[in-house]
Amino acid sequence: MKYKKVCKEVNKIKSFAIGENKVLIGRPHEVIDFETNNVIMRSDVLFQELYSNNLMFWINDLYGKGYLLKKYYEVISVDEYIYTIKDQYIITSTKIGEERFTLIKNIENELESYKLYGSSTIYFVSSEKFFRKNFENNFIECFSFPQGEFLWQFDLTQLGKWNYDYEEKEERKKEVKQFVGAYNNILWIYLNSKEFIGLDIQSGELKYDITGVEKSNLIGNVDSYIDKENNFIFYDTEYILDGEKGKIIGLIADRFFEVDLQSENIEPKLFGL
Repeated sequence: MKYKKVCKEVNKIKSFAIGENKVLIGRPHEVIDFETNNVIMRSDVLFQELYSNNLMFWINDLYGKGYLLKKYYEVISVDEYIYTIKDQYIITSTKIGEERFTLIKNIENELESYKLYGSSTIYFVSSEKFFRKNFENNFIECFSFPQGEFLWQFDLTQLGKWNYDYEEKEERKKEVKQFVGAYNNILWIYLNSKEFIGLDIQSGELKYDITGVEKSNLIGNVDSYIDKENNFIFYDTEYILDGEKGKIIGLIADRFFEVDLQSENIEPKLFGL
């Protein structure tokens, strides 16, 4: 019976999140407790996606106003757009006058708050650092976390451009597509040029630039029609860094990518499915 109930509910949800041994369902105008079907909050404005960090939930509405759902579903309205929550800190975006800022605030202590100039929808937060893509100048920026003190920046233009269309040779600038994560003091980033770069977390120095998988490292078979002559490109997908195994993995179509970060000479592998 419960399986039938799950199938019925899935057709109605917009998003869901799991935390504190609870499952919450996000619908266009309300958030409900999946187990009890009780409505936790409602809004006349459409909701965006529902998120959780396993300790609390948060959601933003269509106008960029955030809502924090603490323990026992205490709903706290936040005037800013909520990006994420790291430990006891909430990271939001707000506009003051004509300028956009990133705010880092301690949820338990309202007196502890930090403000960074600018904001970005592409970012990554580690235990001690906050990284983001600067859309204006195409820099990768690093700040201390949670204080928000500027530490270093990396100019992606120094990597040159890439051929977006191999037939017409259309060139585009290289940009951050995804911050994959940090491992062994290296920040790993996937670029729109379908390559990985690794930056030293402390200095921002470029340590690795992996443009693809050598064809000798293919295990199995894949359909290949847009790959380069000497290697297979990293297709666009959501890459995950497994911190326990020290590997970056990604799955799309008939391809499973694996980048072993523990090996002395990093040689990515491609498994054909």
